[in-house]
Amino acid sequence: MTIAVAEQAQPWRHSTRTDTLDEVVCTVEALADTSTHWQRYAYRGAKVLLDRLDGGIAELTSSLQQAPTVGATAESFPLPDLWNAAFVPDRVGTASLRLFPAVETLACQHGHADVFEAWGSDIELIHAFVDTAVPGRS
Repeated sequence: MTIAVAEQAQPWRHSTRTDTLDEVVCTVEALADTSTHWQRYAYRGAKVLLDRLDGGIAELTSSLQQAPTVGATAESFPLPDLWNAAFVPDRVGTASLRLFPAVETLACQHGHADVFEAWGSDIELIHAFVDTAVPGRS
């Protein structure tokens, strides 16, 4: 759940983070910033529950949902066949979870273990999702 506020001292503050709810507080300006590519996909299919900006949040969310799709991005920046097959739009929901263990292992083997360690308890949430979503993992 993303909560947009007029002002805040700490950008993108996570006030609640569990395996069932990830609550993020940000400014409307930060919400509108699509220079961070993950955000373009984070709001695809999002529903506005309350909009106190006379439709401004709903309009912004709608425009974010019109951002390029995974398929369009894959066409612009092709990946090896294994990855392209995993990113077929119908499979994207769980593809990233299936690929995560391999990506984490590869990144750690190439000296990036500190990045995963810096995620702190968030990495535990990702592992929990992988364990429940990927057959054969527990």
